[in-house]
Amino acid sequence: MNDPFFIIGAPRSGTTLLRDLLRQHPLLECPEETSFYRWSDPFGTKAYTRTYRRNAVLCEHREKDGFSNDEFWKIYRKAKNRRQLQDSYMEQFLVKKGNSGGRWFEKTPQHSAGLLRLLSDYPEARIIHLYRSPLNVVASIKEGSTVGPQNIRGAANIWLEAVQAAQLVSRQWPEKIRQVCYEDLTVSPESVLAGILDFVEAPQFKVWPAEPKVWPMNLRYLERLKPREQDKVLSFCGETLRDYAYPADRAGHEAYLREQTSLAKGRPAPTFKKKLARLRRSLAKEGQGHDDSAVK
Repeated sequence: MNDPFFIIGAPRSGTTLLRDLLRQHPLLECPEETSFYRWSDPFGTKAYTRTYRRNAVLCEHREKDGFSNDEFWKIYRKAKNRRQLQDSYMEQFLVKKGNSGGRWFEKTPQHSAGLLRLLSDYPEARIIHLYRSPLNVVASIKEGSTVGPQNIRGAANIWLEAVQAAQLVSRQWPEKIRQVCYEDLTVSPESVLAGILDFVEAPQFKVWPAEPKVWPMNLRYLERLKPREQDKVLSFCGETLRDYAYPADRAGHEAYLREQTSLAKGRPAPTFKKKLARLRRSLAKEGQGHDDSAVK
């Protein structure tokens, strides 16, 4: 099967990690983020063209993919629509990688915003949606990583709108999309990757690195978000948290992420219920203040 597949998700959800792991498969090739379906401006309009002419990051991505400026704009001028642009770019990318018989996939997290347009152009495509705890996503976006800096409300809605777009597709066309949890990827990378390869109907590839670069960083948000900011994020994300099996309260969320971090690092962890009870007792005792000693 050579149908393409696309990796989407909120920025800072681990999509680059997933792309880099899948890139190790000998039959799969993925360029830098193309962003052809990221913005809503119709293809070929002045606004759409201007974005790809002036955006320094996109120019850098094309250079990393081996395209000169002249090569890219030759492809662009010949294309009648987004799909022709994407297909032509990818075909030449495979040649540049010396893998013309390979299969391409694409990773632009913000393609979540143009997911319906993408699926309209690629009805045969499969979608991999990688999602991660919004507390870590928001903490990273708030500091200005990639798409920031943003305030708490804006950063929370970046996460929320991305996962809701994936939810819509999952409800309407469940056969087209696979929901992948970042925390699961850090705990069991081999089994998660095997499931993804099955979903996209790619041959299994067992020779992953002995020590794959899968580092959880599931507690980084504690250093970046104050307790009241954490509460705001969880409040903004509301019921969608439960849809993705994340605890909706601060104590429960921290206990869950500590559990996942312990598992990912290969250390035995206290049971989830015991840690959750300890966290809640500590938060109540400290008047909702954060206390690391409760979970050490």
